[in-house]
Amino acid sequence: MSNNYLAWKIRVEDFPINGKIYEQIKFLLGFGILAPSGHNGQPWEFKIVNNILNIFVNKKRALVKSDPSGKQLCIGIGCLIENFCIAANFYGFETVIQYGNYIISDDPIAKITLNKIKNISHDRDNLIHFITKRSTHRNNYTSQPIPEYFINNLHELSSDNIKIFIIQEKKLKEQIADLIIQAQITAMDKPYFRQELSELMKSNITKSKIGMPGFAFGLPLPISLFSWWMIKKINMSKLNKKIDEQTFKRFTSAFIIISSKDDTKISWINTGRLCEKIWLLAERHGLKCSPNAAPIQELGYKEQLQKLINSNLNPLVLMRVGYSKKISRSTPRLSVEDLIIKTP
Repeated sequence: MSNNYLAWKIRVEDFPINGKIYEQIKFLLGFGILAPSGHNGQPWEFKIVNNILNIFVNKKRALVKSDPSGKQLCIGIGCLIENFCIAANFYGFETVIQYGNYIISDDPIAKITLNKIKNISHDRDNLIHFITKRSTHRNNYTSQPIPEYFINNLHELSSDNIKIFIIQEKKLKEQIADLIIQAQITAMDKPYFRQELSELMKSNITKSKIGMPGFAFGLPLPISLFSWWMIKKINMSKLNKKIDEQTFKRFTSAFIIISSKDDTKISWINTGRLCEKIWLLAERHGLKCSPNAAPIQELGYKEQLQKLINSNLNPLVLMRVGYSKKISRSTPRLSVEDLIIKTP
């Protein structure tokens, strides 16, 4: 296995139970960094001080052109925090989270304080066991319906502040599919968007620890070698419109939309936490997911999505969910050691 995929080999049983808190937090971070992020840019870095994990934004890996508000960045940070807290709780730690005021600054975006309060869990269904199995599955899904018990799980996770919508009705799914496709075309019409995306498009044999190899989009090796150039020069969403229509309309069991009462940095992070929890619950039930940020990010499409689902809450996450016969591969990752800020 190449070095850029080694992070996925973390094992639950390797926790340094007799190690110092610094080493234990580093180990827990091994689960945190497997979180998804925009274009797999992994725009985070860390400093550990005693029993506190400080999470910082890495300015160089932030999507400043396609995500200037930092919304997708915060959602990704939320996914990371959820993974970290799931792992910490599994090993008997209580976590207290304090959020910073700024996204891109010299201050941490979040601080997590850990205190040992109980013994290690032995629950084989704990979500920690599914963190290393999670991946973005952009392939076609089967016609197998979403099980009722999973839908009930999602309803239980909804609250007054953050609501989860599960869209299964055929006509509404098709309307949402059309909205996604048009939003993708709109985004890809922008040269600066394509430029930023092309910089994170990688070949199937890449040694890079960030970005998206072509296989994540179903591209064979020869095409993946030129995928960055194609993305930079061509509106591929316009070119692939017919294929996307098939994928989103015929081969999508349901759409999940997570909407928030607030549209603030903290609500974005909390939505990211919920998104990751749903994704891991789906994995536990054998379901696959694939998010799509275009209708959330592109101007004017959020309002259309609100109208379709008859809600005035702010949609922050839109993802496909369903069963698939194909196996999707994990994408590269920076190691924990790569991401720890070294102090002089």
